[in-house]
Amino acid sequence: MSINVKDAQFGAIGNGQADDTIAIQRAIDYAKALTSAGGAYRATVYFPAGFYYITSPINITNTNGIWLTGDGGRYINSSIVGNTRGAMFDFSGSNICGCEGISFVSPVGFGNTRSIIGTLFALTSNGGLNCGIRNCYFQLEDYATANGGFGTIGVLNIRSEEFFIHECLIRAN
Repeated sequence: MSINVKDAQFGAIGNGQADDTIAIQRAIDYAKALTSAGGAYRATVYFPAGFYYITSPINITNTNGIWLTGDGGRYINSSIVGNTRGAMFDFSGSNICGCEGISFVSPVGFGNTRSIIGTLFALTSNGGLNCGIRNCYFQLEDYATANGGFGTIGVLNIRSEEFFIHECLIRAN
């Protein structure tokens, strides 16, 4: 089953100006409810082509079987424009989760509030296995003092196990 973030029950706009944080989180929470019901079910959350502006991290933590997919393409694609001060998507403690066909962008114009991590994966007591990303693009502008002096980070993996990155371009510090 594919859950479209632009469906009326979620309400994402994807125009790069409207704050889509709540709509995207609503779609993720719906997918979480589906996957926890039986344990074996896997949900796909679909981002049609557009620019999804977010102002806080999207919480995909401690869940199983959620895959986020966008229209990754050369001319038309699905972009997350982050102004979160931290990660854009947080998958900490999740299993069999990830994303594909999505661009993660954090412009310099947002100053100190811009996102400094594209995706975050971490092993916790709840999980952190068999996750990954494929065909994603990360453009996090230079912010050398972010993350304790490490700068911006496209993909942060903290001990997540059996993790994969396939055909991704990461431009960050």
